[in-house]
Amino acid sequence: MQHRSGFLSSIGAAVLLFAASAAAQSQDTAAWPSRPITIIVPTSPGSAGDVWARLYSQVVMQNNPGWRMLVDFKPGAGATLGAAYVAKAPPDGYTLLQVSSTLTTAPLAYKNLAFDPVKSFAPISLFSNTSSMLMINPALPVKNFQEYVAYAKANPGRINFGNSGIGSTYHLSSISLHQMMGIEVTHVPYKGSGDVTNALVSGEIQAMFGSLTVNLPFVKSGKARALAVTTAKRSTQTPDLPTLQELGATGFEHNAWSAIVAPAATPPAIVNRLSREFIKAGNQPEIISRLAASGQDSGGSTPEVLGRIIADETAKWRRLAQESNLQVQPE
Repeated sequence: MQHRSGFLSSIGAAVLLFAASAAAQSQDTAAWPSRPITIIVPTSPGSAGDVWARLYSQVVMQNNPGWRMLVDFKPGAGATLGAAYVAKAPPDGYTLLQVSSTLTTAPLAYKNLAFDPVKSFAPISLFSNTSSMLMINPALPVKNFQEYVAYAKANPGRINFGNSGIGSTYHLSSISLHQMMGIEVTHVPYKGSGDVTNALVSGEIQAMFGSLTVNLPFVKSGKARALAVTTAKRSTQTPDLPTLQELGATGFEHNAWSAIVAPAATPPAIVNRLSREFIKAGNQPEIISRLAASGQDSGGSTPEVLGRIIADETAKWRRLAQESNLQVQPE
């Protein structure tokens, strides 16, 4: 009986300890935020990630007098340095990370990462989501996607297809599309998206994927020809430009997105509060107009939506790399 009594006492003590811990955490969550929240941007100042982090944080602060949100930069190693920093930060809601679709390709480009794209972070909200285009140099003797496929089949490896770096989402999407269509091209990596566009316009390469908004002026001026958009739906900016899915690339989709996450184990109450605030900000006129002007959509999302995107894309790129026997060397 004494043994049973001691056992029950131990259970009771554990329950009380758990309850006390939960109550303390609840009190901490209720008091949050009591100091500035820092958003780490893993790229350089002036980058798209910087723009969206600043814009959203400013609107969130306008909606919540008393809140302070700061933007700090930790660029390097393909945005993995900043990601590793936040992955190790205390999960208290005071250190957040701006991320993009490159987060999901990081395991392919870098060995022994200090984080996992899916397990190391608590998704909060999307910032933006933009269409890309399949573009060609006008000198390539094709007028549409069907002719592009036919030309590539008749001239295997003759099309130089540029990308913004080995292992980038554009590189992997290119591999995916051309494998799907049963054609062979020569993949040519560059150091950035601007370099790829310059190479296309100059005729150094014959084809590329590129941001619709950034590259549309080149299409309108006749320096490049757009064959299709890469998203599942047509863009409101180019309603007459079909999707690759419409043209026979069944299931193909590429989205360039920006989002925000927190360290894993951040209390759900804080994650959900942040998500609600970013969704609210995304519905404000200043962000709606900014998104529309740059041909993007989103305006915020639930943690569940962003979590699915990160998990699905990470698995997709890993599967593609295995099926393609793709070897990606670290920078």
